[in-house]
Amino acid sequence: MPERTVRRRRVPAVRWQAWAAAAAIAVGCFAAVRGFDRPYCYIDGVPIRDAETAMQATAYLAPLERFDDAVGMLDAIIETDKNI
Repeated sequence: MPERTVRRRRVPAVRWQAWAAAAAIAVGCFAAVRGFDRPYCYIDGVPIRDAETAMQATAYLAPLERFDDAVGMLDAIIETDKNI
């Protein structure tokens, strides 16, 4: 009985390069879309994507106003100590 030779089809290198280039482009597009989708900040755990919206949320800064008086008093004490 004659022996059979198994012939494998060889895929040209150009086809592999095309697949590799397409995969690289797909990964690059995915990374770019994910990078541009980052939120500007988080307010109460909610992602805010617009800087103007984030800057208008001044109600969250109200508790920090009590520190303004303390800093002003500390500055006044330091100034009076310099004059002595």
